[in-house]
Amino acid sequence: MQKITGKFYIRALNFKELHVRILFVLIACLVRIGVCAVDVDFDYVFVGTSPIPMIEALYRSYTGSHVLILEAAPTAGGAWQAIDICHLRNVDMGCHQIGQNRDMKRFLEIYIGCKLVPMNDPYGLGQGLQSSDSGAYFSRGCHELMTNLSLLAEANGVAVLLNHKLESVYLDFDREVAEILTNGKRYTVSKIVVTPHSAIEVENIPNISKPTYSKHPHLYLLISDPTPVRFTYMNGFCGGVSRAINLTPFLPELEGTREQLIVVQTHDVDCVLNASQFLEEFKKRGLIDSAASLITAESYVYQQPHFNLSEIQNAHPKASIFFEMLHTEAIWNISQHVARWEKVFKPFQR
Repeated sequence: MQKITGKFYIRALNFKELHVRILFVLIACLVRIGVCAVDVDFDYVFVGTSPIPMIEALYRSYTGSHVLILEAAPTAGGAWQAIDICHLRNVDMGCHQIGQNRDMKRFLEIYIGCKLVPMNDPYGLGQGLQSSDSGAYFSRGCHELMTNLSLLAEANGVAVLLNHKLESVYLDFDREVAEILTNGKRYTVSKIVVTPHSAIEVENIPNISKPTYSKHPHLYLLISDPTPVRFTYMNGFCGGVSRAINLTPFLPELEGTREQLIVVQTHDVDCVLNASQFLEEFKKRGLIDSAASLITAESYVYQQPHFNLSEIQNAHPKASIFFEMLHTEAIWNISQHVARWEKVFKPFQR
């Protein structure tokens, strides 16, 4: 462009000049991309292995991302993990139900490979048990769900590191890359996927509040009962109890025995001291036989952190680019994602 006597005009470029200029523009773009693109170890790191993050991590892997999942516990599942308690293996940690959403039920059966049974008729005898919910449940409890999700992760290249707490995070605002520390090793990631119950410490954002923890005490009662199981899931059936579930139909070890395993979520961490009281309450309400006796009782307290992502986001104007929140407050949140997940998932192969 040239200026003559205060007026402007655009000089027409010949064909050769045009090609040269286009070439220079392309070279400049490639140089800029090379400078801006940062190679990372993982595209996404998921904090925790509860069902929704596990399924979403699989989805990201199926769509071409390199994914890492960190779990501080030795067992996958978070609040949906299976534990060994009262001399039994793979017992549900706590009281769960999954509701009646048909889309979620179909997805879990076809794509996660779970066998779901009616909560109020788990044996398929056509005789409904006492239950506050007529939805479905996993035929082998939480262990069935988390085992299948772990198999899918292994088969599809999703790295799951158990016993790996996310110790800290460094946010590189210049390169827009996060560096995470776990078990003494550092990895670079583009995005950190968290839940309302993740625990995050950011190295270069001081004065962030430490996460608070809530305690969820559970009491497991292994009893001898000469009669068939009379109930499955109950909400707050007596004082000091939030909910109770008879896990017997979902535990293969108890099939053909006269033993039943009941778990109650209580308000008191010393609930194990009240085992006899709860046993008598079950008898009084006809939920177990009057001749039932206690074999053993054991308590388990699940501690759940509460993560305040907004505090981190408010601490720095660019902090939000590093985090993505997945809402996992209830497992039926799965229904919100089913339509998207089904587009890339393949039916489960046993």
